[in-house]
Amino acid sequence: MEENNKIPNREGFNEENTEEKTEDNGFEMNTGGNKGFGDKEDIEERKEEEKPFEEKKEEEPKEFNDEPETEPEEESKSNVWIASSLILFVLLIASVFTQGFGITGGAVSETEISENELIFMDSSACTTACDEMEPFVKELAEKAGLAFRKVTFSQPAQIPGFVLINDNELTVSGIEDEASFTRQVCTATDNEAVCSEAGIAEQEQVKTVTEAENSACANTPKTEKPNFKIFYMSYCPYGIQAVRGFAPAAELFGDQIEYEPHFVIYEDYRGGGPDYCIDDGKLCSMHGIAELNEDIRQACAWKYEKEKYWDYTLCTMDECSLANIETCWETCADKFDVDKDKIKNCQEKEGISLMRIEKALGDQLGVRGSPSMFLNERSYSGGRAAESYKQQICCGFEEEPEECSEVLGVAEASAQGNC
Repeated sequence: MEENNKIPNREGFNEENTEEKTEDNGFEMNTGGNKGFGDKEDIEERKEEEKPFEEKKEEEPKEFNDEPETEPEEESKSNVWIASSLILFVLLIASVFTQGFGITGGAVSETEISENELIFMDSSACTTACDEMEPFVKELAEKAGLAFRKVTFSQPAQIPGFVLINDNELTVSGIEDEASFTRQVCTATDNEAVCSEAGIAEQEQVKTVTEAENSACANTPKTEKPNFKIFYMSYCPYGIQAVRGFAPAAELFGDQIEYEPHFVIYEDYRGGGPDYCIDDGKLCSMHGIAELNEDIRQACAWKYEKEKYWDYTLCTMDECSLANIETCWETCADKFDVDKDKIKNCQEKEGISLMRIEKALGDQLGVRGSPSMFLNERSYSGGRAAESYKQQICCGFEEEPEECSEVLGVAEASAQGNC
């Protein structure tokens, strides 16, 4: 056991180391450009995963209408009903990618909607974020000439979502922040007032991020070999965003930096039962036992198959869901020639000890959510695009390597939240 003033660590952790549209019944479906809500090219491969949602019929989702409904024009009723049916399909797809929004009944497919409408989707798990975002969404909908409606879903999601119907086109995505949402509405509606506001918001966002990153760079401790830790949950959408964004930076720098994947572990979460925890309730994960098991497998991959960790981990994030990860992980292991027996043996014999180390380290560093990141042992709060990571890591070098002159991708889902 390490002394209390030492940071416990897993063995080997410090070694070197858009849019796509389809047409259906005259309506185009646009699944948005938000990474937190899934990569669009995977939608066709995942249709089978919608079936569990279709089978639930116990209760209807609540609907809230902040504005009185009006009777649609007679000639537009057929298009309205086509749209309402397609919304159910789109939302089901969204639920698969987010492990969030779910539909517990058929009310959405039976709800009359306008041809130009914005449906704001919240969840019981999305309290503060949804409450703060709703007035802005409603105001922007009115500015774009869209009817506004609010619908609540029973499945947990940490951020709100939306469905936008405009000129026979459906757009569905998550609402990460005001600036990105304004851009999405601008793209979907081409409304002059909204697009003007989107441009202003983007300029302000770039200015804010630049100022914050310049300040962070000046205050970053310098070292010969920067160390970067990411604490995440394998199926927290924010954690997935952080890990995906860091991957190109990890590849760029290689063994010039020390990257450490870590996992956010709670104790006695929701009573410490077997649905969330192991080790008599001492080791738990927020999204359930399947997530905890995958955290362990990724820790094992890092320990025993480090050169394949990135391929395996990104595969589970891109091609698997929380609902099927207990079997889907093996597909990713096979795809990248990861030794499944080695991973299974590690999970069975070392899973508890590895997660105890994770919890001890997280507690020592004050980790409370996913993701929590540290650059040279100091909390990192910069952007989550590959270029943002690269720039801040370069701030941590005593002497910047030539890789710092390369430009990585700047696109990112702009969320800065945590699970």
